[in-house]
Amino acid sequence: IRFETTNRGDTPLPYDAGHHFYIAIPHLERAEWTLHVPCVSWGRQAQDGSIIEEEVKSDLVRLDDAALSDRFHIKPLGAKVTLLHQGNQRKLVFELKPPGTVLWYAITTWTQEADSDFYCVEPWLGLPNAIHHGQGLHRLPPGQTETATCILDASGW
Repeated sequence: IRFETTNRGDTPLPYDAGHHFYIAIPHLERAEWTLHVPCVSWGRQAQDGSIIEEEVKSDLVRLDDAALSDRFHIKPLGAKVTLLHQGNQRKLVFELKPPGTVLWYAITTWTQEADSDFYCVEPWLGLPNAIHHGQGLHRLPPGQTETATCILDASGW
């Protein structure tokens, strides 16, 4: 899955984009699912739109951890993020660094409610409100094109 952005204007184009993958995971199974996402820091968005960064406590998190929802995993360190069911070994792998792609700035994890039967794992090029704080904001020169690619490997699903 890729985003391709072309600046057809005469001035640098500020932009960011992100995927919003909703994955069907029954809420009663969340404790059985882990997400391996090595990154530089964690973050959250404050009420005023600023980003509050936190120290990473683990590269491996469980989906039943309520603190995981609305968390930014900033500057992923690995080429892959893996969602894995500990019991049956079902997995979904997000490849973040295929050749010729710009780097993903963060992986956001989110679900709507404690009993929602889905979980989101979302590669983003920038953080929310990046136009104001600059974290992950891309500035594409006039006449240039950038491609951001994320490969989803569902062969283990």
